[in-house]
Amino acid sequence: MMEIAFCRVSNSDDPLFSEAWSLYEQAFPILERRELELQCQLLSEERYHFDVVKAGTEMVGFIMWWNFHELVYIEHLATNESVRGRGIGEQIVKALLKDTGVKVVLEVEPPVGDMNRRRIGFYERLGFQLNHYPYQQLPLRRNGKPVDLLLMSSPGYMSASELAAFKEEFEKYCYAPYLGYL
Repeated sequence: MMEIAFCRVSNSDDPLFSEAWSLYEQAFPILERRELELQCQLLSEERYHFDVVKAGTEMVGFIMWWNFHELVYIEHLATNESVRGRGIGEQIVKALLKDTGVKVVLEVEPPVGDMNRRRIGFYERLGFQLNHYPYQQLPLRRNGKPVDLLLMSSPGYMSASELAAFKEEFEKYCYAPYLGYL
């Protein structure tokens, strides 16, 4: 097992940013990712963490997450293709779960297709539960559209009140400050 370290990126001038941004653009469909300009604005947001994950001197992935009032929201997670299947993603998620001590929420695409089912299975093996509430991710880019996704949470399922709190905090911190931009 590789030993990993988290390196928080707080501005786009950080050399790790461009390498992670390239992986971000490869790993996520356009409707599920922010535009570069908006991403750069978020880097200084206190609640937002853009953490590059390194093994030695090599960037092996990243995790972008929000620290909300009583939960953590994992917005994006990806590992370099060269290290996939080596347990790096598992290490990243386990480290975050261990360090937070609160409910962790993330979004997944519905289980249509092999890759989506494998991704859900990956998170289930890490203790996440698939919640079956109707859910749409608000647009993350100009002229974007809401995206039908599912929420997974750990530990345990989300209650209706936890879902309401998550949606409120997502809109308040991740979306509302940028409505003029979007």
